Amino acid sequence: MSDIDRTTRSLFSLPEKINKILSSIKGVKILNQELIAKTPELVGEHTVAISNDPSVDKLKFPLHTKVNLEVHSLPDYADQRQAISALGDSFEVSINRIQPIGDRLLLRFTYPIKDDKFVRNLVRKDVQRDSPRGLENELEEYWMHAQLTNPKILMGKGYRRLDLKDIDFGVNVAVSQDLKTAIPSDFVRNLKIISEWIKTKDRVLKHRLSWQHLQLSPKSYTGNEEKLISDIQSLFFPHGFRKFVEVTEPFHYYESLRGVDFYDLPFQAFPRVMTVVSRTNLSLESPAAKGKLIYKKRDLKDEIAQILGVLKKQRKKRRKIGKAISLARVTEEPEIGIEDVISKIEEKLRPMVHIKPEKEKEVLDALENLFLALDYDFEREQVSFSYSTKSYTPDFTSDSLRIAIDVKLCRNPEEEKRIIDQINADIPAYQSRYENLLFVVYDLGHIRRVSSFSQGIEEAHKKVFVRVIKH
Repeated sequence: MSDIDRTTRSLFSLPEKINKILSSIKGVKILNQELIAKTPELVGEHTVAISNDPSVDKLKFPLHTKVNLEVHSLPDYADQRQAISALGDSFEVSINRIQPIGDRLLLRFTYPIKDDKFVRNLVRKDVQRDSPRGLENELEEYWMHAQLTNPKILMGKGYRRLDLKDIDFGVNVAVSQDLKTAIPSDFVRNLKIISEWIKTKDRVLKHRLSWQHLQLSPKSYTGNEEKLISDIQSLFFPHGFRKFVEVTEPFHYYESLRGVDFYDLPFQAFPRVMTVVSRTNLSLESPAAKGKLIYKKRDLKDEIAQILGVLKKQRKKRRKIGKAISLARVTEEPEIGIEDVISKIEEKLRPMVHIKPEKEKEVLDALENLFLALDYDFEREQVSFSYSTKSYTPDFTSDSLRIAIDVKLCRNPEEEKRIIDQINADIPAYQSRYENLLFVVYDLGHIRRVSSFSQGIEEAHKKVFVRVIKH
């Protein structure tokens, strides 16, 4: 038995059984019959118009399957449910209960279609991309064509009307190339660094990856990766991708589904393909449907660029505040530039130090890497000057910000007092050359009263800042 025969049996077996029952009842004549198949729901609706003479008092339908029956009188189409009696999987229609009594009835049987392949076997679907794929094209067009494979077999069943409703038509729209051109390579590189950092347990490698991560920060949106991924992902949700496609009649848009394969990123965030599902109807009168799906890929790429571009502008503005402070501005409001440097050290220095430092040089190296990543203009141990009879060399200096930075490492409880003495001794010498001073104390857990430690020094000296960074 061919596929079309199997499908015909699945679709028509119950209607044919009903017709056989009606044809066997003396005095009943079939006037018309229609069949509608609701394809997504796998539900058939078989409607039969009959006439009967006064000798017919009952219509019995021993169907032995799950069926719903509606009865209406003609021509007024009045509901006659009071005439129906259900006996298990069988129905009985009492003609004497029809009000008003007439000689014509409309019977509608609703039943499940058990073969879920009936659409595939009855309908041929073809799709063809009509436009060449290229980076310069703003649109891609896909021609969709659906057609009944053998309408003659269906016509031979004697139906005046046979409809297939809401036939699903899926088109795979490739979006990976558009993602590749829309997502900056430095952002992808940043995600790969984050992925490697999460996977590795090697502390040295984590340190190197953290440094690389911060080096990319001016370009790769450091700190906003999760939000960026979420915002771009939302474009591929059904409601999000809807605005990037149009469907022409006799097809209509139904939904968009993400493919199972993902764009080549460390995280399975973006699909390679979106399946756009459209629907159309076919019938004996209109056995073929031809429409078009238009994918507006330029709009998708622009939307991704807008998501990334807004964050770029915000970050560019913050970088200007952080590093491009003019000498005149520092002279008028020196605390602005210094507070920005302080906030970055408080936020970024601890993550840069992955191994508990044993020497002060290890903290100096981490802070230098941080300044390089942030593109701050600091020199390390390059400026020496004399004060009284002693020579001084600050750890970091910036002439544009008029600031000197010194780093201290607190390795044990006894060093807390020594560091305070060192800071107080260095302040007069450093202030002879620099207007602003910052002392960074990297504490391994021995400074208990951090606020008191910093506050006492800062209150005694103007434009002196002390920050304790806990390991």
